[in-house]
Amino acid sequence: MMGFDDILTAIAWGGKLSRAVVSLKKHIDALRSGATFEYSQPSAIDALDRRTADLELLASRQAARINALETGLEDASAVTDALAHRVGMIFWIALIGGTIALIALVLSIVAIAHAG
Repeated sequence: MMGFDDILTAIAWGGKLSRAVVSLKKHIDALRSGATFEYSQPSAIDALDRRTADLELLASRQAARINALETGLEDASAVTDALAHRVGMIFWIALIGGTIALIALVLSIVAIAHAG
């Protein structure tokens, strides 16, 4: 499965490739003899290059947001684990306290029954 970094790398290579194609076309046109043609393709490639650069910027911003979200989720998970541990301790303390209170109640009832 492709990772997010692989996608960014592919976009960057696409930008470099489009710049190389524009440069190569200019050199080929200079070497050709005869009438030169005005192609609309270089402007389309330049527009594609600009769009690719915009997408690279957007992808890097999204990667930063995803990293911040991941860090926040890891922090929340750590807090949740600590809270679960504390709640577990409170449960055991309450259970032990209830057991001791029950034992004390039984002993007091037995003591009242013998006294009476």
